[in-house]
Parts: sequence; structure tokens; C-alpha cells
Amino acid sequence: MSTTKNNVFRLLLVEDDESHAHLIRMTLENISTDHDGPELSITHVDDGEKAINYVNPESTAPDANRPDMIMLDLNIPKISGHEVLEYIKSHDELRAIPTVIFSSSRDERDLKLAYMHNANSYLTKPTEFSSFQDLLSIIKTYWTQWNVCSE
Repeated sequence: MSTTKNNVFRLLLVEDDESHAHLIRMTLENISTDHDGPELSITHVDDGEKAINYVNPESTAPDANRPDMIMLDLNIPKISGHEVLEYIKSHDELRAIPTVIFSSSRDERDLKLAYMHNANSYLTKPTEFSSFQDLLSIIKTYWTQWNVCSE
């Protein structure tokens, strides 16, 4: 079982498309988990600059903004998802946060670059709604219940 603080799993969703963000949030929040699963808390930011500011290790409150997982789109404004990923994985304080790329891009260069910058997973957004829901259900179950991580 995943280790979370106060039985709350904190997800940072980095997604610039408001309709995608809304769909992801609503789907994840409505997927039932077993009674032992943690509560899901989702923070949404819509650009790379906000994502970096959110997880910045220089923040005054240690661990205040440390999510248990980051779901990151690649094609986001201000600072690209690749640059956000590189930033996260280059800081000792942030490196262990599981970062899952959740993008529409099927470009081989994006895939290779994401793994070169130590993404924990690379998932492409399904175009069919039922497949989208199924994938989000699997993501939620895996990261909130099955994956074991340390604090």
C-alpha cells in the first residue's frame, strides 16, 4: 500500500487544457476505491511556471507543497512539461516524487526525452471516453493503493 500523510494522497495535476483537467479531476474523484484507500486531494495548475513554483524546494514551509505524485502534460505554456520534469528530477528534495507524463503526444522524441529525464511513467491520453476512464482508474488504484513508496 502507498504511504501517504494522514491517509490523504496528494496529486499535483499539471494540465493547461481546462476541459482535460476537469475531466481528469471528475473521473479520479468519482472512481470508487476500497474503504482502506486514501482520500484523494488534487491540486491543479495550468502551466509549467506554476508547477515549478508549487514544488519549489526553496519554499518556506517544508513539505507543504510536496505532492505524493505529479501527473504532467508535456505541451503546457510558459515552461514546457519536459523542462518541469527536468527541474523536478534534478532536485534532491523532489526527485523521489513519482512523475507520470499524461500527454496526447505519441512522438517518439517526447517519449525518449521524458524517460531521459527520469519520468516514472509515460501514458498517452486515450481518445475514447471509456478508455480514458479505465486508464485513470488503473492509475488511481496503482499509485494510491498498490505502489509502495517511502516518505
